[in-house]
Amino acid sequence: MTEPDAAEGNLTRQTVDGLRWSMTATLAGVVIQLVYTAVVGRMLEPRVFGLVASAQVVLTFGSYFAEMGLGQALIQKATLTEEEIRASFTSSVILGAVSTGVILAAAPLMATVFDSPDVVPVAQALGCSLLVTALGLTSQNLLRRQLRFKAIAVIQMVATVVAYPLVGIGLAIAGAGVWALVGAFLANSVVASLGAMVVARHGYKPVLALRRLRRLYAFGGQVSLISVLEYLGEAVVVVIVGRYAGQGPLGQFNRAFLLIHLPLYHLNVQLSNVFFPAISRVQDEIVRVRRAYLEAMQVIAGIVVPVTAGMAAAAPELVGVMLGPQWDTAADLLPLIAIAGAAATLVTFGGITAEALDALPKKMLIQAGYLVLLVIGLLAVPTGSLVGYAAVVAGAEVLRLIAYGVFMHRLLDMHGAQQLRVYGPALLAAGAVWLGIWGATAGARALSLPVGIVLLGQITTGALVLGVMATHGPLRPTRVELRTRVGLAFEGDEPQGASALVMRVLSIGDRKK
Repeated sequence: MTEPDAAEGNLTRQTVDGLRWSMTATLAGVVIQLVYTAVVGRMLEPRVFGLVASAQVVLTFGSYFAEMGLGQALIQKATLTEEEIRASFTSSVILGAVSTGVILAAAPLMATVFDSPDVVPVAQALGCSLLVTALGLTSQNLLRRQLRFKAIAVIQMVATVVAYPLVGIGLAIAGAGVWALVGAFLANSVVASLGAMVVARHGYKPVLALRRLRRLYAFGGQVSLISVLEYLGEAVVVVIVGRYAGQGPLGQFNRAFLLIHLPLYHLNVQLSNVFFPAISRVQDEIVRVRRAYLEAMQVIAGIVVPVTAGMAAAAPELVGVMLGPQWDTAADLLPLIAIAGAAATLVTFGGITAEALDALPKKMLIQAGYLVLLVIGLLAVPTGSLVGYAAVVAGAEVLRLIAYGVFMHRLLDMHGAQQLRVYGPALLAAGAVWLGIWGATAGARALSLPVGIVLLGQITTGALVLGVMATHGPLRPTRVELRTRVGLAFEGDEPQGASALVMRVLSIGDRKK
C-alpha cells in the first residue's frame, strides 16, 4: 500500500488560516517558555540548571542512537509504503527502549565525569524520555512529511502549556528544586508523543521487515552520524565548562545560551518542518532549490542577525529583567553567545539543503572540522574563563558558517556575489540596530531609569530602527521580495493545499508571470 499525498486543504483560505495559526502557536510557545525561564530562574539556584545541563549531555547522545536518523529518512524518501512505516515504528520503539536502559545503567559514571553525584538521578529520570519520544517519532515525522503544519503546531502548543506553566512552575512552587525542570521536560515529551500518535493514525502493529528498512537506515545512518557530531559540539562545551568551571558557572553559561537559543530553536524547528520536506520533493531540480535557498537565507538573515545584535546590545538589562540579579555573569556572555546563535541559525539552511539533496558526506566533513576546532579552542582557554569559552564557541560557529557558504557555492552552483547579497544587508541593519540601542541605553542609564523601563526603551528603539531598515534601508529589497512571494502564494481562489503554498512562498514552485 503506497502512502497517499500530503493532506491538502480544500481552499486556499483554509491553508492560509492553518499556517497563520501555526505561526501564532509557535510565537505563543516561545513567550510561554521565556516566562517559564524567568519565573524558575528566580526560584531555583544556578547549580540546579547546571545539573540538568550536565544530564542532558548524555540524554542528547542517547536520543541520536534512539532515532538513528529514521525521521529524516521517512521525509526524504520519495515514496513510502505502509510496511515501511510500521517497520520504522517498530525499530524506533526497540531503539528507544535500549537507549533508555543503557542510560539507566551507565548514569553512575557521570558522577566521575562531572565530579557531582547529584547528576546521576537527574540523568536517569531524563533518560526515560527516550522511550516516550521513540513512541511518537514515526508519527511526528509523518506529519512533517505531509506538511500538516496546523496539526504540528497544535500538538506543540498543548505540550508547551502542560509542561511549563502547569508542571514546571507548579513543581517549582511546591519546592521540588531540580525535579521541577525534570518534570517539565518529561511532561513535554509525553504530551508531544501522544498527540502525534493520535493525529497521525498510522499502523502500529509491530513488524521488523529489515529489508524495508535498509534504504531508510542507509540514509538515516549518515544523518545520525552527523547528528552525533553536532551533539559532540554541544557536549564538549558543557563537559569542559562543567568540569573546569563548576556547576554554578555552567548554570550561568546555560541560561545565557538559553535566552538566545530558545527563540532561535523554535525558528529552526519551523524551518526544518517546512524547508526539508519541500526541498526533498524537488531535489532533482537544482535551479528551484538554489532560488529557494538564497531567498530563504536572505529573509532569515535579515531578521535573525539584527535581532541578535539588539539582544547583545541590551544584554545587562535583558538578563536582569528575564532572570534576575543573580545571573549577572550571564549578561557578560550574552553578546558572544548571540553571535554564535545567529551563525548557527544560518547554518541550519545549509544543513537542511544538504540532507534534502542527499549530499551528506561533505556535511559530515564540515561538522567534524568544526568539532576539532571547537575542542582545541576550548582546551586552550584559561581554566574557568567563561568569556573565553563563549568566544571560542562564537568563533567556531562563524567559521562553520563560512565553510557552509563554500559548500553551498559548489553544491548549488552559485556565484559568490549571490551569497554576499544575502549577508550584506543583514549586517548593515544589525550595525544600525546595535548603535541605536547603544545610544538609547546610554541616555537611559544617565537618567538612572529603572531597568525594566530601560529594557522597554531598548526594545522600542531596536524595533523602530529595524523598521526603518526594512522600509528605507538595506532590508527594503528583502521586505519587498517576501511580500511579493507571500502575495503570489495566496493569490487566486483555486484549491491549493499546504504543499503548493509552501513551495510557492519559498519560490520552489514556478513563478507567476
